[in-house]
Amino acid sequence: ARGNSELAPLGHSVRALREEEKGTISWKILFRDGREKNFVSPIRTTKWGTIPSPADLETPSAEAMQSQELAHEPDALNIDGGLPTWKGAV
Repeated sequence: ARGNSELAPLGHSVRALREEEKGTISWKILFRDGREKNFVSPIRTTKWGTIPSPADLETPSAEAMQSQELAHEPDALNIDGGLPTWKGAV
């Protein structure tokens, strides 16, 4: 982990821990004045090993390569009718 001058000034210590069983990543920050802070964030919503490898999926067509959609959109987003679009004025 790399800190900036606001979060982690000189003399700090940062440790990151990734826990697959819990689906979290956590940081333990020890400040120069002895304070310690712990942060925990979820890193995924699917079970480990359930996301297919890109090699297991069909090769996209030339038309799909020119599309603005990312791989597996909109199917992977679980939405009907394609991607949402902005209808407001620019």
